[in-house]
Amino acid sequence: MAIAKPVKIDFYDKQIRVQDYTNFTTYPATSQTVTVTLPGAVAVNVTSKDLGFYKLSSNANPMLIKPTVFGVGAFPDGVYRVAITQVNNRSMPLEADEQFLYIPAIDACILKKTDTYLRSSCNNCKSDANLKLLQELVVIRQAAQLDLNLGQYSAAAAKVILLTNLCTGASCKCICGC
Repeated sequence: MAIAKPVKIDFYDKQIRVQDYTNFTTYPATSQTVTVTLPGAVAVNVTSKDLGFYKLSSNANPMLIKPTVFGVGAFPDGVYRVAITQVNNRSMPLEADEQFLYIPAIDACILKKTDTYLRSSCNNCKSDANLKLLQELVVIRQAAQLDLNLGQYSAAAAKVILLTNLCTGASCKCICGC
């Protein structure tokens, strides 16, 4: 039976950062597999050379995974998955498997639309359309996070597509079924 590997996963400096809190004194590692799934892509096993300065069995050091590892210049908006399996000499594997939302372009869009709304609200109540769009964006963004919290990963990914379409002004028919 596997034990939960203590990690914190986030984005830092446009890289995926996995802060590893494993006590390697207690769980000396012999090998580790790190698998990352980008939005809409297949899972990719990341090699030790792709993890920045990370050294297996060295306490409290982060894995830093650049987008170039996956052949992209920047990580796209979407739902990400990072799965780690560490094998140690005590025959007690440690595992971490997390999915999380990364949507910097959508967040920037929401901020831009908020600024547009705030500027238009001073223009004699001509801001109704801007307010409606802003409310939709914020509610759908929150719903995507709630989907992730409940393990509904496909629903979260669909909401990211809708958010992208709303931000760019594209039609929502591709996911709404309108």
